[in-house]
Amino acid sequence: MTTSESRAAADIERTRAEIGETMEALAAKADVKARAQHKLSEVKSQFAGRSGPRAGTAGAGLAAVATAAVVAWLWRRRRMRHRSAWRRAVHMTRTRSHAKRSGLMRARARTGPAARMHSARIRHGLH
Repeated sequence: MTTSESRAAADIERTRAEIGETMEALAAKADVKARAQHKLSEVKSQFAGRSGPRAGTAGAGLAAVATAAVVAWLWRRRRMRHRSAWRRAVHMTRTRSHAKRSGLMRARARTGPAARMHSARIRHGLH
């Protein structure tokens, strides 16, 4: 073999190797499933050992909302207890009349202080 033939053979082998590498790269790019799995494993490894100020933020936010709801409920309950008997009766009358209008409560005979207060409200045009 002459030097020009050996150069040509080496050039052909180098070209074949480059084409092979190019084909492998194109095949890897075309394999979407493998690329997605690779990206998923990268993201998992990023977040696997993560602990910092943002770790558990969603749980903390949910706990804060639940705590605020309980506090608001307790505050309203306490406020209702500390109202005068007159204010409690007015509140109960309003909520009962609303419940009756909306069909949530059956009508029943009024007796006692609430009945007297209700009749007084009707007489004075407050109902």
